[in-house]
Amino acid sequence: MRFRSQRRRAGNVLVLSAVMMAAMCAMLAFAVDLGYVFVGQTELRRTADSAAIAAASELLAERRQDAAAFAGPSSNVAAVARQYAELNPVTRVGPGLADADILVGTLADFHAPTSAIISNDPAGANTVEIRVRRTVEQNGEIPFFFARVLGFEGQSLTVSSRARFHSGFSGFRLTDSHKDFPILPFALDKETWVAWKEQDCDLVPKYPLINLFPEGTGAPGNRGTVNIGVFNNSTNVVRNQIYNGVTAEQLAIHSDDPDQLTMSEANPFVLTGNPGISAGFKSALDDIEGDTRLIPIFSEVKLQGSIAEYTIVKWINVKIGEVNLTGSMSSKRLMVRPTCRVMTGLIPAPPGESTMHYVFSPVQLIQ
Repeated sequence: MRFRSQRRRAGNVLVLSAVMMAAMCAMLAFAVDLGYVFVGQTELRRTADSAAIAAASELLAERRQDAAAFAGPSSNVAAVARQYAELNPVTRVGPGLADADILVGTLADFHAPTSAIISNDPAGANTVEIRVRRTVEQNGEIPFFFARVLGFEGQSLTVSSRARFHSGFSGFRLTDSHKDFPILPFALDKETWVAWKEQDCDLVPKYPLINLFPEGTGAPGNRGTVNIGVFNNSTNVVRNQIYNGVTAEQLAIHSDDPDQLTMSEANPFVLTGNPGISAGFKSALDDIEGDTRLIPIFSEVKLQGSIAEYTIVKWINVKIGEVNLTGSMSSKRLMVRPTCRVMTGLIPAPPGESTMHYVFSPVQLIQ
């Protein structure tokens, strides 16, 4: 009797093994489907990130192309977002983007990446949010393989990404990683800058160049070389700054904070300088023709000649044009045109208080 009982228990083990194998297969099938969903989630994130960065880069390119007359983003921003979404398939499907999946505008609070994106100021647009969906309504769900046996067809997933750049700054961060700032040590008066900016675009199809050289005014000190980081601006010092920019160490001389230099209309700083632009700078300026540099804007100048004092209130970025520092006073010129550049090492300004014009930060993901 005992022997027959043992044989019956051996048969039970076989049945139990079959049940356990079925359960293990079910768990394996669940793991495969779950892993595929995780792959889809990762690819959705990659696609949303790439589309957001590409669209924000297109927006930045449009603003850089003609910042003075930029009125708002074109349809190319959305087109680029769609292109990059389709080029980055999610589980082998290039996702399409609906109009509601592309949001272009201005971040309400620069310091809060999750704050609302407002669209009532198209000329100030600096942020793009892209939503990529694999849902029943848009692009189809992430499909299951084995869970279909239980009646589950797939999993809906949605991922959003934001990319932005910034265009309002109040100064520079003076760190070891920013040893040289592209500053040209020649000052421009605020009146000339404002007059240039307020020209009627309908009457002036292309903004004209600005002459940094004193145009025979006979008023020494109105425009000229400024001393940045040095007390005696020799020709060699200026030539080096023309080529290489101003170092963080030189800028720090003008700041109470060793790590940054900021200013505003209410809190400017003063640079000493010289009244004219020497012919000795011509070869260096010729070498950087077509390059862009930041120049200081002064609201007033006191004294004259080599003891002139410039009250600096703004910076603008310009492209170096024609240079002629020889001949008669009326023929001398250093022509520049305000133009845009992208750079790092800048300090964001509160809304409406920017002291830097035609300068943008690089595009970055913020969410």
